[in-house]
Amino acid sequence: MGEYGDLSYTTTSSSSDIASFFGGGLLIVMLVISLVILISIWKTFKKAGQPGWATLIPIYNTYVLTQIAKLPAYYILLTFIPVVSIYAMFKINIEIAHNFGKSTGFGIILSLFSWIGYPILGFGNATYIDNENNLHFYQDKKEHQIDENVHNIISTSNYIIYTKIENNDIKYYISNGQEKKLFEIKSLNTCLTSSNMYCLTSDGILYSIDNNLKINKLADKIYDDIYKYNSELYVIGMKDNQNNLYKIKNDNIEEVDSNIASSSIKVVNDKLFYLKAKDKNYDLYRYDGQKSILLREKINKFYIIDKNIYLLKDYNEEDLTGSLYLYNEKEDKLLINKVTDLK
Repeated sequence: MGEYGDLSYTTTSSSSDIASFFGGGLLIVMLVISLVILISIWKTFKKAGQPGWATLIPIYNTYVLTQIAKLPAYYILLTFIPVVSIYAMFKINIEIAHNFGKSTGFGIILSLFSWIGYPILGFGNATYIDNENNLHFYQDKKEHQIDENVHNIISTSNYIIYTKIENNDIKYYISNGQEKKLFEIKSLNTCLTSSNMYCLTSDGILYSIDNNLKINKLADKIYDDIYKYNSELYVIGMKDNQNNLYKIKNDNIEEVDSNIASSSIKVVNDKLFYLKAKDKNYDLYRYDGQKSILLREKINKFYIIDKNIYLLKDYNEEDLTGSLYLYNEKEDKLLINKVTDLK
């Protein structure tokens, strides 16, 4: 009886110790996260030309956030109203993201996952457009004004691409944080970084930009988008009246495959898929970085959802329906007939 009593006491004591250990560990993790957020917002305030110590003062720190977001001060009051406060904080964070050259999606991350978003702003190379539309760059705790009368920040990945309104026209500029250079294009589609930065314009011209801001035209008739797969970049370009898949390598483009269906490239789970036109149908291929592997012949479209590949076959142009299959290496599984395009 005494032994069981001692055993019961020991077990209860051990459980209590374990609970205390994990409870204390969780508290330490929470304190570390809070400290990271605090320091990140402090650095973000300073990047925006605001005092870092304002982070520590309740209500006033919200006022500073509205100033960085370039929103009216009454947004402070909105943060105290139930339900409305949710809209107010999302709006503030989204406008802060925009003023740092980030997307609306990044503003949502600031709102929902501040421990992720604010460290990116505070410790990263994000630049800020102040109330006078001056563009500032921060590096090694030093501030450098890049330009004035800036209209919008397009990209801050390795290089800063921004626009200005000059003589009623939108002008594109590119900067490495110190120097700036006019980027003589009409409109920009997308930019991605590999060894250099590669930018695709809306009229299908592909440019390369190196660390010294030297701009090289690599190719024209490049359409669709720039795709990143295994740290390498790929594009679809037109040659001899057909679309070809190209790899960008050392400021050259190398042909990977020909007769590619436009807008058919998908990079999912570190795999690159595309369709190749054949007669009135398409063949599905997977590219492994060295060679193209045929996965399935005579399909109309393919979709990748939750790591599964779905194939649309036997598409009828009259009733706009086809048969949907689940791809399998041995034999595809029919899921449903008379299905419309999933898009």
